[in-house]
Amino acid sequence: MRGNVRVDLKSFALAKQDYDRVLQLMSDGENSDGTAAYMEYPDAFVQRGLCFEGLGDWASAVADYSKAIALWGGGRGEGINPYVLTFRANALLKLLRYADAVADYRAAE
Repeated sequence: MRGNVRVDLKSFALAKQDYDRVLQLMSDGENSDGTAAYMEYPDAFVQRGLCFEGLGDWASAVADYSKAIALWGGGRGEGINPYVLTFRANALLKLLRYADAVADYRAAE
């Protein structure tokens, strides 16, 4: 996917545009119970979260990582990628939300 290449090239603004479009195209990606209808949907939020990190928009990164985490198991914590918990914890640290960051680091262990 072009967005992934742009992230690798540190072209975060362009990559974010790609992921914005991906998420528009996957508007049917969420089930009524809050879980992902298919596995690519939460991954798009993770990738866009990485773009926000690269742009220094920590609050938006946390929001996208939180959305991905909620989609994996509807927020119940089932099947969550521990790397995403670490990504969110790192962004939470930038926002000086230390207790929340520690909770994510512990959950990722």
